Amino acid sequence: MKECFEYLLNNYLLDNDRHVDSTKEYYHKFVEEARDFVKKIINDNNCIVKGSCGNGNKASIPWLGIFNKKITKSATNGIYICYLFRSDMSGFYLTLCQGITTFENLFKRDKYKYAEKVADYFKQLIDDNNFSKESIDLKDNAPLARGYEKTTVLSKYYEKGN
Repeated sequence: MKECFEYLLNNYLLDNDRHVDSTKEYYHKFVEEARDFVKKIINDNNCIVKGSCGNGNKASIPWLGIFNKKITKSATNGIYICYLFRSDMSGFYLTLCQGITTFENLFKRDKYKYAEKVADYFKQLIDDNNFSKESIDLKDNAPLARGYEKTTVLSKYYEKGN
């Protein structure tokens, strides 16, 4: 998995194509190889592992999510584990986060306020010194990136090259 993540960090921004191309090596390494590696580690039929470099257009924040089917099957709702890569590819976060789409649908322009409230609620319930409860910085001001930042409950940052 380390090799797959390093490849993405080192090569994702070199490809200037704005469209997702499943024939590219970064796509294969991240969306397929890293996903398969995590699936083998988890080895649980109740979990779905999915990677994404975008849907049509290339994402500024590639992600790899682990979803417990009893809670959610996608990144749009519920709470799940997710690797989120910074848009400048300087590193990535291992996070416990929530789907921002639910907050968008329910609260419209107040989505970030309520997403943070729910994240704060979970932060109070979890006592873990190995992960940060501070805000993450994905180095991107796009609404989806801000949503990821606001819905994050716990995180651990991994700097490129470390």
